[in-house]
Amino acid sequence: MSFTQIIDGTGSKKSVKVTDKFKLTTEATSITNIEAIAREDEESYVLSSGFVSLTTTGSFNGIMFIKGLDANTRFHIDRIRICGNGANGNLQVKVIANATAGTLISDANAGYSHNTVLGSSNELTGLYSIFAASGDGKTVTDGAWFAQYQQPSLGHSNQDYNGSIIIDKNTSFAVVAKPSVSCDICVEILGYKETI
Repeated sequence: MSFTQIIDGTGSKKSVKVTDKFKLTTEATSITNIEAIAREDEESYVLSSGFVSLTTTGSFNGIMFIKGLDANTRFHIDRIRICGNGANGNLQVKVIANATAGTLISDANAGYSHNTVLGSSNELTGLYSIFAASGDGKTVTDGAWFAQYQQPSLGHSNQDYNGSIIIDKNTSFAVVAKPSVSCDICVEILGYKETI
């Protein structure tokens, strides 16, 4: 009978265990894709609008906008977190693809972008436009509405996309919200950059 032996290539002389039923035994640790990218490439980011005070309750207010500027990168949205502090009300949120117009965009107030690897010098500057509302009543007047959420105006929600929303060059992503009562709102996006 012939057999194959698998030995650790690092010089430790460890070999792989095979059961009496000829099954290879292994142990594995699973990590998310975004965690692997943070560890290996230092290219995962938290983007944030900061807190925006809303008093306009009869229409949607632009909160956050992201646009791709570079043909060689993609930004994958892993999760959207929306927080509000209004009492006894609700918050309607829409996500809009490929918006190009409105005062949220023309105001061009910088949003926040932080690498999740706190010691990393990697950043998204020059690759993406990241805008946040500078105040109440900002508008997004075009684009395609493709997702919506509703939550109490006091609290938060997490929308998981696992990297499936992708922002390429000349595509964009906007978040707008309509509160039923005055409140402060914050939009936070967790995602990662892919070089293509």
